[in-house]
Amino acid sequence: MYPVLRAWQLVCKRFTVNSPGDIISACEVALFCPGPVPLHTRSSPPTMLVPSSHLIQLSSPLNWYEGLTSQHPYIEQYVGEPYSYLMLPEDAEQIRATVRRLLINPIEDGYIPFEFSAIGYLERLNALLDHQDFCNRTTSTIAHHQFIPILAPAGWSCNRACESLDRSQVNFSTGGNVRLFSISDNHLRPHSYSDLRLPFARPRTKSVMWQRLRCAPEYFPLVNNPNTVIRTWNITCEMKSHSAEMIAPYVDRTMGECTFQADPLRFSCAYPDDSEPGIPTRQRVCPCRDRLAGQNAIGEQYV
Repeated sequence: MYPVLRAWQLVCKRFTVNSPGDIISACEVALFCPGPVPLHTRSSPPTMLVPSSHLIQLSSPLNWYEGLTSQHPYIEQYVGEPYSYLMLPEDAEQIRATVRRLLINPIEDGYIPFEFSAIGYLERLNALLDHQDFCNRTTSTIAHHQFIPILAPAGWSCNRACESLDRSQVNFSTGGNVRLFSISDNHLRPHSYSDLRLPFARPRTKSVMWQRLRCAPEYFPLVNNPNTVIRTWNITCEMKSHSAEMIAPYVDRTMGECTFQADPLRFSCAYPDDSEPGIPTRQRVCPCRDRLAGQNAIGEQYV
């Protein structure tokens, strides 16, 4: 039996793959298997095939899968090769090429990201207890850590804008659509906790997502004011207003307008999505931060 499909057999319980030709039909049916389960089986199977979401979108009468590129975006983006391969179930030749590629690069052990391990959970819990002030109802000590405000390109969500930036960049744009306010490289101290955790937490794949910044919604209140916009980007706010639109806070350079969020519950990293054209002159004000190796939920400064 071919081990490459062992994960899908655990999920679907319906395949017996005895020849390479069986892989294509198995992958086509596996496309409709439940999405979350493969993550829990990641520690045992050597390799996983992640189907593209194209056929699911065509077969679904609803827009649940709109904007997704595969059945399991997390495995696609944060695990990647050689532990998972993206394939197109409707393209038999692409499946054959993918199988040939993974057979050339065999792996013996499974892999599950550090943040889904028991130690990863305890690390996040420790960061929450250390940095969250449960007695202060107005502010949190987490807000005093360094973050990176950026002015996103028009029509971009904060998620997209932050993830387009690599934390290792040193020459940031100051005259274009995206500008960084501050960033710090957290140099590791000899024998520090960061040093000790790295061999266990370091991602074992070629995924670039761990080097990307991510939107940090907890910092929206700190960028939702005229002083930050004026000081950071030297923008003159001829008109200042507050709005409950999901796109706020944003600036419109052509109109000299600065609009801030009136409802704290409507701060959004995901708005607007690709299906919404939006107004081409509005640029969102976004707070970004880095990612701790192996942990999406917390940054380097939290350990």
